[in-house]
Amino acid sequence: MRPFHTIVAVSLGVLCALAALHGCGGTKVCNPACTGNATCQDGRCVSTCDPSTCGYDGVCFDGGCVRGHPGITCPAPTVVAGGLVGPATPPPGCVKAVRPSALPPARVQELGVHKVGERVNFNVAPNTTSFTIVSQAVNAWDTITFEGDTFDNSVVPDFVRDSDGGLWYDDNVFPADFEQALIQYAGGTPVIGSLTVPGTALSLQRTRAEGVQPGTWSFLTNDYAYECTYLAGCDGGTDSGSYDLKVLSQFGPPSSTGTLDLSIYLVETSGLDSGSALSDPHVQRFVQSTTTLFAQQGICPGTITFYDVPDWATTRYATSINGDTTAPCDLMPQMFTLSQTDATLNLFW
Repeated sequence: MRPFHTIVAVSLGVLCALAALHGCGGTKVCNPACTGNATCQDGRCVSTCDPSTCGYDGVCFDGGCVRGHPGITCPAPTVVAGGLVGPATPPPGCVKAVRPSALPPARVQELGVHKVGERVNFNVAPNTTSFTIVSQAVNAWDTITFEGDTFDNSVVPDFVRDSDGGLWYDDNVFPADFEQALIQYAGGTPVIGSLTVPGTALSLQRTRAEGVQPGTWSFLTNDYAYECTYLAGCDGGTDSGSYDLKVLSQFGPPSSTGTLDLSIYLVETSGLDSGSALSDPHVQRFVQSTTTLFAQQGICPGTITFYDVPDWATTRYATSINGDTTAPCDLMPQMFTLSQTDATLNLFW
């Protein structure tokens, strides 16, 4: 189990306790081994690349500079009003429904419901560009306590292995250098979590030429509560959690550009609605800025749809949300359940 990687105020004791599973202190080897011009120094692959020579859009990797996307020119996106969406009355309790995939059936492997601790196999077909393991809670605790601190009971597949048995991810090993990790998990994903291959610079480099290695891959169904059953100093451990598991796959050669639709839900009290948003100058500037920023990464916004939400949702969410409380039943995650589709980037204003 890892602490939140995005929170810097994590005590050294917690990190050291977690690192004790793979050695804390002393000389550490690099796993996987360093490549290119990088050398292993106490568990960290150190590159000979000079960041100052990479330019503003470059980073050092594998001993050399890797450039960002050169950018593209995008047409103006289509902006439309989607009208009122969402249930007419508030749900009676916390919404934790298992959601189907928005992808075509040919790209979805339904693995069924599995308990934590079960090893699950799935197939990676030839010509697979990427895959994502999606875990959605059917029965799981919300939180665990580690050394006196409370954490979300995050779901994360463990011991991910390729068709040759090679280990791509171990949740109990914190990489000394994420540039040398095949899979990265950032933590903090209760109820539902996803893990994508390739998702790091190293895995992109490894799969760029021939795609993801085909054959039978496997992983261990896992969450923090299950890891608590064997991790010292952890309370709330249980092996009773179960998750609905899917693998979503992308086939064909990778594309350097793409189009992404946006759905924007107006959960606010200023008077802006899906109709007036189409002519609002601030919204028009947002559309222009979004198009410019996305184009710099090779993505063009396609259709941007503005939606209104029911009055009960505005009353509940518009002025009451604390962005620091993100447990499954807190206001912000529950507001997100108003989204109508998983095939767009959903934003809430």
